[in-house]
Amino acid sequence: MDTGLERADAGSKVPEATASTEARFRAEQLRLVTTQLARLPLVLCAINGFIAWMLWQAGADRIGLAWLLLATVFELWRHVVCRHLRREPPAQAGPALQRLSLAFVAAGLLRLLPIPWLMGADTPEQAMVYTMVCVGLAAGGVATAGGVFWAYATWAALVGSGLSLAWLLHGDGAGIGAGVLTALLFLTLALFARDQGRTLRQLFFLADENQRLATSLRAERDRAEQASLSKTRFFAAASHDLRQPLHALSINATALEFATRRQGDVQVRELSRSLSRALRQSNDLLDTLLDISQLDAGVVEVRPVEVDAAALLLRLREEFAATAAERGLRLDLRLPEPERPVWVHTDPRQLQRLLVNLIGNALKFTREGGVTLALESLPDPSRVRLAVEDTGPGIAPDERERVFEDFYQIGNPARDRSRGLGLGLSIVRRTARLL
Repeated sequence: MDTGLERADAGSKVPEATASTEARFRAEQLRLVTTQLARLPLVLCAINGFIAWMLWQAGADRIGLAWLLLATVFELWRHVVCRHLRREPPAQAGPALQRLSLAFVAAGLLRLLPIPWLMGADTPEQAMVYTMVCVGLAAGGVATAGGVFWAYATWAALVGSGLSLAWLLHGDGAGIGAGVLTALLFLTLALFARDQGRTLRQLFFLADENQRLATSLRAERDRAEQASLSKTRFFAAASHDLRQPLHALSINATALEFATRRQGDVQVRELSRSLSRALRQSNDLLDTLLDISQLDAGVVEVRPVEVDAAALLLRLREEFAATAAERGLRLDLRLPEPERPVWVHTDPRQLQRLLVNLIGNALKFTREGGVTLALESLPDPSRVRLAVEDTGPGIAPDERERVFEDFYQIGNPARDRSRGLGLGLSIVRRTARLL
């Protein structure tokens, strides 16, 4: 029995991925059909009992009893098969679907048997009720057997044609109308089942394709992250060696600058100053990139100890006091209780590097007013807040996340190196996460 699944053209070779997807789709079809059928035995047995009662009312009591016994055995057998298939799904779902398709054909034949006794001209009420029962079963079967269309179509063709023919044999106008209407109803429900089966197939294959793409993307992402991490580790290892010749060049450039000052050659002196500036910028860039590469590579070790945060801020104010005075800015310190230590558990070196970047940024972009280093108590006595506040231009809300990205600078589209590299706040974010 064809289960309604699309077949490959004769002689064509189904790709491995497609065959695998087809097998999973058949398994999902089997799961859906058995799940739906497992819910129906009690309802179907009640309907069968009602039909047997109508047969008794029509004078076919023995026929009704025999039919009820046959229908009950069939429903119990199908229920046991469905429970077994749900409990122990087969490795190949195709043969199981074919058996269930044959069961649908058998169910259609079972519905045909009462027609000669219930669809007679002398029992129009029973004929109408039985027709309504079969139409209701057909409507419910769309959800149950929509995934195995040809099984449903065979059931609908058997039952629908039997009912329609019985109505047409009445010979009167009402019987002909009822027969035509019954045939149209079963045909429409069969088309609904076909469309539902196609939609189910399309949705499953789309979901399966999306899952494969997501798996592929995750694998590519993992490879890219691994490659990036390898490059970062390589740079972290190589940059240390690069710093040594640059450091030697810086020493020589400084010595050259002192020598040119004594000789008084203006042109050579300017050349030596330019060389010194370039080397300082190169050293600064290399130091910054080394810091970032070490943070990304995970080679920076955090060694938390008890640190006096108040004393740390006091030292930083003294360190940056000259820079602030040169720019005409105040550099204030705000502590919860002056002259009293505030102990925190952290890595002092990493915390200081974080604060140095923030203070440097604040002094660089503040034109007037000043910068305040603050240490504040919080309602939770086990925590404190360290803050670097300034009276600078501020940061627009839509820029507050982007300023922590690598090389991003507000208002510097030309990448003027005199305004920095745009890496200070990215180091701040990395260090804060590390701590």
